[in-house]
Amino acid sequence: MTFDAADPAKAVVEGGEIQSFISSMNAKRDELYAAAKLDSLMKVYGKLSDEEKAAVREAYNNAEKQISEMNDAYLAANPASAYALYTVASTIGDIPVAELDAKLATFDTMAVYANNEILKDAKETAALIKSLQPGNKAPDFVQNDPDGKPVKFSDIYSKNKLTMVDFWASWCGPCRAFNPDLVKIYKKFHKKGFEILGVSHDKSYDAWVKGIKDDKLTWPQVSDLKYWDNEVGKMYYVRYIPQNIFVDQNGIIVGRQIDKPEVAGFIEEFLKK
Repeated sequence: MTFDAADPAKAVVEGGEIQSFISSMNAKRDELYAAAKLDSLMKVYGKLSDEEKAAVREAYNNAEKQISEMNDAYLAANPASAYALYTVASTIGDIPVAELDAKLATFDTMAVYANNEILKDAKETAALIKSLQPGNKAPDFVQNDPDGKPVKFSDIYSKNKLTMVDFWASWCGPCRAFNPDLVKIYKKFHKKGFEILGVSHDKSYDAWVKGIKDDKLTWPQVSDLKYWDNEVGKMYYVRYIPQNIFVDQNGIIVGRQIDKPEVAGFIEEFLKK
């Protein structure tokens, strides 16, 4: 590896077939970005007109599509390579649950991966993801509310027909943008047996409390203020926010990662049962 300490992003790594492929893929990306002047356009993106922004997005998508096709071709030709394992492990949350076992089986039967930590972690993550699918019992947990009082998840869902765990944070723009809609949803369905438990990925107590107050969130809120290391977030494999999971009165998962535009409809349909 050769790099300039003043500009480590331009490090040059050599050696091995996989590294050669990665280097060629990075070189192709640089070539495509330079041809479309994407690096310079991204720096002034906020100042561009809507038409210009659309053109930049199209150029970016076209470039990334070519890179993706290049990547897919390599994976198809080298399905059991270390690079293929890394790709599966790093995208495991996006792989359909029904395909997880088959994706990992390719490596699980090969002696070279017998003690591979990446494969071990991938298998553990796959098991966690499968355990969080509808029909399974949701893991119980306890975290403190803003007053420092412990709140137990099962104490919440056992009193309601449907409970939504809302993973959010005061610093999360999309979360804050959805909160006004969530407030309306709560007002509409709360008396019909719907509850929300907010689990915040904040790290600042003051920012967390201010976010709750400013957005008029009246449902229970908890956090351990560990940011992305929130223990409940790890328990529920939360890699992005906002995110949700829904459970019935017995704590059985009935929905997970419901898209924001579909939340109200999902709640309404469930409460009709």
